[in-house]
Amino acid sequence: MKRRGVLALAGAAALAPAWTLAQQPGRMYKLGVLGFGERAAVQPMLEPFLAVLAKAGFAEGRNLAVDLHLTASESLPLDDAAAQVVAAKPDAIFVGSNPGVYALQRATKTIPIVAVIGFDPVKAGLIESFAHPGGNLTGVSLLSVETGNKRLEVLKEAFPDTRRVYYLNQKANLHFIENDRVHAQRLGIEIAPAVVESGQDVETFFARRFSAEGVSVATSQLNYLLRQQMVSAANKARVPIVYPFSECVYAGGLMAYAGDLRYAMARVMQLVAQILKGANPAGLAFEQSTRISLVVNMKTAQALKLAIPESVLLRADEVIR
Repeated sequence: MKRRGVLALAGAAALAPAWTLAQQPGRMYKLGVLGFGERAAVQPMLEPFLAVLAKAGFAEGRNLAVDLHLTASESLPLDDAAAQVVAAKPDAIFVGSNPGVYALQRATKTIPIVAVIGFDPVKAGLIESFAHPGGNLTGVSLLSVETGNKRLEVLKEAFPDTRRVYYLNQKANLHFIENDRVHAQRLGIEIAPAVVESGQDVETFFARRFSAEGVSVATSQLNYLLRQQMVSAANKARVPIVYPFSECVYAGGLMAYAGDLRYAMARVMQLVAQILKGANPAGLAFEQSTRISLVVNMKTAQALKLAIPESVLLRADEVIR
């Protein structure tokens, strides 16, 4: 994507990538967003983080336009949606999805992409290193794939009789179950996939007769949007469950072993601001979130008549009583 430079640099600016020019007074910047779910649910989720951009000098409606492209699920083919985001020629793109990152990387190698993801982008070959990404992608990794193993450990420690656990995720992300499977076997647990693509899927899943002793919810944007429905349905089913978002526990869920999503989202908005001010994403470090916490809701445990061992409570960073 090209920017209009000042007159003295017009010739060079016409050939320059987006990140080579400093912020220009009076210009309307455009942030492309690839999201998933209903607009009524996604829009409010973005507002607190757009406030971070406003503090950095980019206020929606004043000098920032947000171009939000939504698909129903991460499991749908995303190349068309990614192409639409790129075709709008934004100054930067934000995405909070593992499949979404891959689709956008196929769509553009020049427009800066800032992402919150749940895997190691170096191992995936998307960046050269965390310190120097080297391309058009930067952001924050919650390392939620790695913390999936810890969620299984928490379930096993809290409920020692656990032998079978459902891994709850969207179809597009189900391959991440393989990262948990070997660790599950070491714990004496069989892990089985369970696909949810909508709120109705959540209701159907938790309403059925269970053939497992627990559920581990995977990190995804859709699971975050469905968190309230998930908590309500899981509590009604009285199922031992561990979530990847602390917000689930604050909403009445049982337990969470989670990265700090709010910090990650605020941080990526700061990275977006840096890019809009002229920073090159190739040199903006891709962060690994180290803010991981175990949160236990004892009010919920007592209501569901589930005993949580003292060893788990002592390990917890926060216990809601």
